[in-house]
Amino acid sequence: MKNIIATAALSITAAVASTAAFADGHADPVEMTCAEFGALDIADQEIALSAIVAEVEEQMQDDVVVGEIAVLCNGFDDDTVASRLDTMTDS
Repeated sequence: MKNIIATAALSITAAVASTAAFADGHADPVEMTCAEFGALDIADQEIALSAIVAEVEEQMQDDVVVGEIAVLCNGFDDDTVASRLDTMTDS
């Protein structure tokens, strides 16, 4: 039981730390470029994607996964992730 509690506490601490690190670097997730998104580690990409999808209208969060962003952003490093997600909703 002690190990389960210690593991849970460590997981929560890591999640809070990565969320704070993401938030410090990106005040407005909608303005994040594809290049910036690609430079994040996978945990921060998931956090960023949740924040971006929450801001993009007509996009269901369950419909988007981190792997799709790499495909959408391929060759569009200077575009924002939000603008690339908009192209996904237009089709």
